[in-house]
Amino acid sequence: MTPPPGASPPVPQRGSRRSRAVTIGSIALLMILLVAIMAIFPSLMNSREVTAGTTGIPGQTTNTAAASTTVVLTTEPTRGLPKDSDLVIEAEKDMTNAMVTVRFSGGGGMGLVQNNTVILSRSDGTVVTGKLDFSQRSTEVVLPGTRATDRLQVIVTMKSGNTYTVVDRLIPYRYFHET
Repeated sequence: MTPPPGASPPVPQRGSRRSRAVTIGSIALLMILLVAIMAIFPSLMNSREVTAGTTGIPGQTTNTAAASTTVVLTTEPTRGLPKDSDLVIEAEKDMTNAMVTVRFSGGGGMGLVQNNTVILSRSDGTVVTGKLDFSQRSTEVVLPGTRATDRLQVIVTMKSGNTYTVVDRLIPYRYFHET
């Protein structure tokens, strides 16, 4: 059937195919926009985070706000004591609380030590010091360590005025034995 001359074209009915396609297309476009906004929104939020503490070294960034520090602990060669003035010094780290016990057990140089310093350089970047009593046997000093590898140094000054580093070693938190 053709419409009479001068009549207006027919108005699409509410459930026609064309209006359904437009509705479905609009909904799909709206869904795509929502997904795009959700994907972009978190990156916009992250760009506002503080990036304080970046270093000028290419490829390396340190976040000082988190105060995380990587400390590289290395030892140096020790200097031997003169003949007949040896000192017996032992050290161990407790596996339950990471306390480092440094013990003096005696030796020929027991009465020859004028001063000493026990230095524990911890893996978190802090340094803890103590002193041993070299005038008597079986004395010890206990220093708080970390649950990582720490560096222990024992430096003694003899009555002659000479200074010796008699212990310089790394003390791990745990020893792992292979079987």
